[in-house]
Amino acid sequence: MLQEQFTTSHRKYASVSEEFSLKHATAYGGGNLLLDYYLGRLKLPELFLEHLAVHKAAWASYQMPDIATSLIAGFTLGLHRIHHFEGIEDDELLALKLNLPKLPDYTVLYKDLEKFNTPEKLASLGKVNQQILKYLVERGVILDIDSTVKTAFGGQQMAEVGYNPKHHGRASYHPLLAFDGISRSLIHARLRGGKAHTAEGFSDFYEECVCQLPSGVHIRFVRLDRGFRGEKVYLFLEDEAKVDYVSKLCWTSGLMERLRRGALWKRISCDEEIIEVCQLRAQLADWSKDRHVVIIRRRPADEPVQGTLFRELLWKYEAIVTNLDWDPEDVWHFYNQRGAAENYIKEMKDGFGIDHFPTGNFLANWADLLLKMVAYNCFLAFQKELAAPGYKRFTVGRMRRLFFQVPAVLVRHSRRWTLRLLQSFRRQEAWLQMRASLAALNPGAT
Repeated sequence: MLQEQFTTSHRKYASVSEEFSLKHATAYGGGNLLLDYYLGRLKLPELFLEHLAVHKAAWASYQMPDIATSLIAGFTLGLHRIHHFEGIEDDELLALKLNLPKLPDYTVLYKDLEKFNTPEKLASLGKVNQQILKYLVERGVILDIDSTVKTAFGGQQMAEVGYNPKHHGRASYHPLLAFDGISRSLIHARLRGGKAHTAEGFSDFYEECVCQLPSGVHIRFVRLDRGFRGEKVYLFLEDEAKVDYVSKLCWTSGLMERLRRGALWKRISCDEEIIEVCQLRAQLADWSKDRHVVIIRRRPADEPVQGTLFRELLWKYEAIVTNLDWDPEDVWHFYNQRGAAENYIKEMKDGFGIDHFPTGNFLANWADLLLKMVAYNCFLAFQKELAAPGYKRFTVGRMRRLFFQVPAVLVRHSRRWTLRLLQSFRRQEAWLQMRASLAALNPGAT
C-alpha cells in the first residue's frame, strides 16, 4: 500500500538537455579576490621580474613572470600536478586577471620548469620567497626544522632507495623543510636524494635559512626531532649559530642508568595519565661535554603499581636536550609545540602537492617544490591580512571549497568587466569583509 502511494504521488525526474553555449564562465570565481591580493598587494609579477634569474627570449609569448605567477595561482587554486593546468588554460577570468590572452599550455610549464637548471637559478626563487616572508614573520622566529619522505613512482633523477616508512624499498626524495613555529610560514626548503640522512648538510641548511629571513628578522629558537641528534649538530648550534635549541633524544640504556643514580621527579599531571619530569646534567657517549637533559616519564593513572617487580617498565620515557636554562616542564611544553610542524607538512602535501613530481629532472623538481613554497606562503599572507577571524586557521582545501571554487560569469558592460557570483552564496558577509580589508591595504586600487 505504501509503495503504491509512493508510486502514484512520486514526481518524475525532470528531463534536462545540454548545450555548450555559456560564455565567459569560470569555476574559480574566488580567484578574482585571491589574484587581486596576489597582484595588487604582493605584486607577484614584479617580484618575479626583479628577482628571477631565469629569462626567455624577448619574442616568447609567455615570459617567466607570467609562467611563475600562473603556477602560483594554479597551485593555490588546487592544481597539484602540472598536467592539471590543462583544465584552466581557457579560463577567461584567470587570463583576464593575469593580462594574458590565455593561460600557458601545460607543456610550456613543463619546459620552463626545466630552465631552473643551476643552483643560482633555484636561489632566485628563494629571493622571491624572502619578499613574501615580510608579510608573515615577526622580528624573531622559532625555526622548526623537519624532513619528510616523498616516494617517486617513476625514474626521477636522484630518487634513491632509502628510509621510506610507507613504501618500503621504493625510491624517494628526502627534502628538508624549515617552518616558523609562530607564523606557520615555510622559511626554506631543500630537495635531497632518498639516501640522505635527516641531519645531512644541517649546518649549510641552517645558514641558508638565515639568508632567507627578511632584514631585521633573526632566529630566536631552534626545535629539532630525534633525527637531528648528534654532537655535530649541537656544537654547531652552540658555538657557531649561537642560538637556543631543544632537540629530542633517543631513549637509551645510558640515560636509564643515569636515572638510577638518582633523579628528583616533579609530578605535573595525575588525571588520566601520570606525567613526571626531571632534569639532569649528562654527557652521552658521543658528546664532548655534559648538557642539560630534561626527562619525561608517563604512565596511565589506573595502572597498578603496588606489587610490581620492575616498576620502570610501567613508564614510557622521553628525553630532550637543550641549552635553555628553563624549568623542565616549560622545556617539555615548548618542545611539544613543535608537533605543529607535522601539520604544516601535511598541509604542504595535501594542499599544495609537494609529494608530486612534475618531471624526471632533479633541479626542475626542486624548482617545483620552491614554487609551491612561495604559493603556500602567499596563501598564508592572504589569510593573515584578509581572512575574517573565524577563517584564519582554515586549511587551503577548506578555503577553496568555501571561497575560491565558486562558479561565476564575467559580464562586460560599458567597457567594464563585472564578475557575477551566485546570489545564494552563503558567505557574502565574509567575502565583503575580505574585499574591504583589501581595499584598506590598497586604497588606490580599483
